[in-house]
Amino acid sequence: MKSIRPGPVDGVVAAPPSKSVVQRVAAIAALNRGTVELRARSFCEDALAALRVTRALGTQVHAEDGGVFMKGSRRPMDSRLMCGEAGTTLRIFSAVGAVFDHQLVVMASGTLNARPVDMLEGPLTALGATCVSSGGLPPLLVRGPIRGGHAVVDASETSQHLSGLLIALPCCEGDSDLEIQDLRSAPYVRLTLQLLDRFGIRIEADEDLRHIHVPGGQAYPSLRLVAEGDWSGATFPLVA
Repeated sequence: MKSIRPGPVDGVVAAPPSKSVVQRVAAIAALNRGTVELRARSFCEDALAALRVTRALGTQVHAEDGGVFMKGSRRPMDSRLMCGEAGTTLRIFSAVGAVFDHQLVVMASGTLNARPVDMLEGPLTALGATCVSSGGLPPLLVRGPIRGGHAVVDASETSQHLSGLLIALPCCEGDSDLEIQDLRSAPYVRLTLQLLDRFGIRIEADEDLRHIHVPGGQAYPSLRLVAEGDWSGATFPLVA
């Protein structure tokens, strides 16, 4: 039996990198014909799932101590995108995969197979792609390319698919207008918008994020950035 006794705590500990940032940057790298360098000391399982999926979409991924280098090709290497149990990866990359003129199967494992993904079908279909779930659950069959247009996005349960659309739609031929209903997790959408702004992507959104306009015909440039620390991951050393 192990016991923990009080003792002095002193020093500096780097917080784990934000998995929310890593997953979004990996999705951007899959659509980027340039090079994205993300500085981060380590990656959690969800982040590794995102890197695995971006590699399946044809991105060269070179990880080393202190970061990962990603160079996109826009040529998928595998039609199966295995997301593991990473819900954010599954929902974001379902939209990102719809940019490609390929039929892709977005797959899950474990408990993620019981989590709904039907909120993706309506917007992707309205924007010109094919998206069919398995009775509202994974796996998802996605076939692009999305063209742009108008879509209503139900964000009452999650905003992860909205973030995926915001990453994907700048690469479309036409402009897109999104009407957002019942947004519950606005901070994560704002995080996505901040990252897109770092890449020079133009998006127009009203203050309460109910209407978002995404000009098409944009391209992601090469960029070097640092993954910020993750507050939830930092709680473990903080409780010391």
